[in-house]
Amino acid sequence: MFETLGLDSLILGTSVCVGLIGLGAASYMSFRARQAEAVPDVGKSVESAPYHRLHNILPIER
Repeated sequence: MFETLGLDSLILGTSVCVGLIGLGAASYMSFRARQAEAVPDVGKSVESAPYHRLHNILPIER
């Protein structure tokens, strides 16, 4: 079956296929590894902010 192809063409085709498979696997793994970024809760951040450290910087009404 492979007698009609030259050895150099067979090696080139095999290396291109293996390279494409490797590139596809690497891209699949990188897209799969991405995690969704967590959206911070602004209300919780404001409630837990250290306002006692801002007395020298901002005037804060109590």
